Amino acid sequence: MPKLYSLFFVFILCIAGCVPVDSLNPFFSDRNVISDPGLVGLWRNADPNQETEIRFDPSEDNAYQMILMQKESGSVKESVFTAHLINLGGEKFLDVELG
Repeated sequence: MPKLYSLFFVFILCIAGCVPVDSLNPFFSDRNVISDPGLVGLWRNADPNQETEIRFDPSEDNAYQMILMQKESGSVKESVFTAHLINLGGEKFLDVELG
C-alpha cells in the first residue's frame, strides 16, 4: 500500500508542473488596473557596477511591456515581460508575467 501512495504523489507532482494554469484568484481585475506615466522609460540601478536595466513601454489594455536588459560578457541579454500596475488598498503593485 505505501508504494501505491508514493506512486500517486509522484504522479500528482508530475502533472502539476506540466500544464500552465491561470490563477483561480487573480491579483487584479479591470477595475483596479491603473496607469502611471512616471513608470514609462528606462530604469537603472544607482550602483554603477550593476549592469542591469529595466525599460517600461506602454502596451495595450493598460499594460506595460517590461524589458529586462542584463549585460553579460560584452553582450546584452533581453527578457520581455508583460506588466500591469494595480492599486490594492491604496498601495501600488506591479504584477509581472513572462510575455
